[in-house]
Amino acid sequence: YLRGLIFHARGDRNRAIADYTQAIEYKPKIAEYYNCRGAAEDETGRFEQAVEDYGRAINIQPEAKFYNNRGNTYGHMGNYTRAIADYTQAIALDAEYADAYHYRGLSYDSIGDYARAIADYTRAIQIQPDYADAYNDRGIAYYNLEQIDQAIADYTQAIKIDPELQGAYNNRGNAY
Repeated sequence: YLRGLIFHARGDRNRAIADYTQAIEYKPKIAEYYNCRGAAEDETGRFEQAVEDYGRAINIQPEAKFYNNRGNTYGHMGNYTRAIADYTQAIALDAEYADAYHYRGLSYDSIGDYARAIADYTRAIQIQPDYADAYNDRGIAYYNLEQIDQAIADYTQAIKIDPELQGAYNNRGNAY
């Protein structure tokens, strides 16, 4: 398992998957092993396998991060309904999970439900006021609703928090 984490951190996801698999064979009741293998599978485009592993992790130990991670994979698959359901479950387990609100907002954004996206981004920002990505993404939702002043304000705040967030500069430029 630990060697799998090292391989994963170095970008060698296939070897990480192999090591996580060995760890699972040795101790099949450890939810985190499935979670880590699911993450590596997601990153290599093996989405169905990732969903299965996150499901196994959830069956062993239902934690917000496992639902959140499976939601991310569903989002990568374009299955926003299932992604939203998993983020909602993550939030039910941990109401202060800023990432779950942010990612659910991205899913709402993807289906054109900008009002709900803005509500989720706003909640993520309330929980984590330095969440530059949430400001940037809320700015995009405002822009899509043609609320340009709010969009520019959010892009500007994202840049203040993270001057390296290049997308916020691009988005702000487009909004002007």
